[in-house]
Amino acid sequence: MIENLTYPVKVFVYGTLRKGWHGHRTFLKDKEPLFTARVNGSLYHLPFGYPVAVECEDSEMTGEVYEVDKDTLRSLREYEGVFEINPVYREKIVKINGVDVIMFTANPSKERAVKTMGLRVEGGDWAEFAKHHKTGKVKTILSSAAAAFAISLSF
Repeated sequence: MIENLTYPVKVFVYGTLRKGWHGHRTFLKDKEPLFTARVNGSLYHLPFGYPVAVECEDSEMTGEVYEVDKDTLRSLREYEGVFEINPVYREKIVKINGVDVIMFTANPSKERAVKTMGLRVEGGDWAEFAKHHKTGKVKTILSSAAAAFAISLSF
């Protein structure tokens, strides 16, 4: 987990925390994105109904950048499960438009499970993918923590 941050911080979100999705309504409801951006990485849609970003240089993904305070960042960290033992997500700093931005990506120890269980989001825009893709699998009924637990059991 990244420490010694100066608040407010900027956070890049690419899945259920984007505007119009349930994570946004819960944690970012009073906030508007500062801007939309594309960053290096691939998204994988998990059968639990949300995506996980995997770091790579040969593709890009779309998301939104928000400015958040310390309490909101703590809530986002809890939502993403970064405080858990052997978490699915980890946080890292990426540069977007020359600015340091926090982003949650797959923990390297979970990348294989994410790629095996997930469906790659072609084009890198999960919001568009989710609007049009019906897998018939479990919808977003599990919390991130429960899903993280399920992935931790898989490998």
